Amino acid sequence: MRLMSATDRTRFDADVISMMPTGITGERIREMGFPVRSLDMSRNFPNPAAFFRLAAWLRSDPPDVLATWMYHANFLGSLVAPLAGGIPVVWGLHHGHIDAFERRRTHLIARLCGRMSHRMAAKVICCSQHTREEHELLGYDPAKMVVIRNGFDLTVFRPDRSARPQIRRELGIEENAPVLFLAGRFHPQKDYPNFVAAAALVHRRLPAARFVLCGHGVTWENQALAGWIDAAGLRESFRLLGSRHDVPQLLNAVDVACSSSFGEGFSLTIGEAMSCGVPCVVTDVGDSAFEVGQTGRIVPRSNPKALAAACVELLEMPAEERLDLGRRARRRIEDNFQLSHVTAQYQELYESVAFAAKSSGTGDRAPAAGLPQKSEILR
Repeated sequence: MRLMSATDRTRFDADVISMMPTGITGERIREMGFPVRSLDMSRNFPNPAAFFRLAAWLRSDPPDVLATWMYHANFLGSLVAPLAGGIPVVWGLHHGHIDAFERRRTHLIARLCGRMSHRMAAKVICCSQHTREEHELLGYDPAKMVVIRNGFDLTVFRPDRSARPQIRRELGIEENAPVLFLAGRFHPQKDYPNFVAAAALVHRRLPAARFVLCGHGVTWENQALAGWIDAAGLRESFRLLGSRHDVPQLLNAVDVACSSSFGEGFSLTIGEAMSCGVPCVVTDVGDSAFEVGQTGRIVPRSNPKALAAACVELLEMPAEERLDLGRRARRRIEDNFQLSHVTAQYQELYESVAFAAKSSGTGDRAPAAGLPQKSEILR
């Protein structure tokens, strides 16, 4: 969705096909003026009829490039593309690694794709160097793989301290209270027990500290998460907000952002915090250390003592010194991970794939020079 918002519409046209119901993201993409369709597949019961429906859609209006995102879409798109005239397929990989918590079918599809990549993928885009290395070990074709890291819209995620008093009033947090922020869906890989254990240590040193968490499933109705917090005696110190659509405002109300994960590719939430001028403490997983650089603190994964110590260090830092660290964090995003720069990398790759297909004579529909290229995005 973010890439499409920055796409050069004079050069590219795009349709989106969602394997499952489109949801809120689909509506936002429609609002940007892109067609969105759904195969209405079920997460638990894949429908073979969807395969033939997708093939029919692609045959009726074949794109120059089929851009697929994540394992199941990479697998399905690569099986269907030959039936629609040999459309070149560009895969997207956004996992840092396949962990034990993924479904057995996901493990199987990921490994099958590794074997298929040598013949059925035109290119394989990885969101991090770590993602590339991990998937090379799974048998993915290294000659096809290219790293394009995630990008951030600096007009949306930007410093705006005017949001601080309003958000703090809403959350019942005093103006001068030190606030630590963590965003992420409730998933084992995010290692919420690690964060709660670290928060307990931070609270011992800074009793006024507050911990603001948001993400899908991050609510007091989540008995596991609430139980960990209550066992630490920290209910009054935590704010569990669930899914929020005002993350830029939330970030401008906090002092330090944190990632406690034991697995990542290239963290969106950390990049968003840095874009808002918030210094970060992150575990050394995926490309997080590269993302943060010298603008925050890097700690070992699954080590609450180290996580807490780094958070306390930044929270106790003089305010102006911490603000300067945040300004350096935003400059790092400006210099390396702006959405416009990342989108340009995607566009150049899609164009090169489309023209390579035209030159080699593959595909029934070759892109016409000077006309917008059409990519079908399957997610």
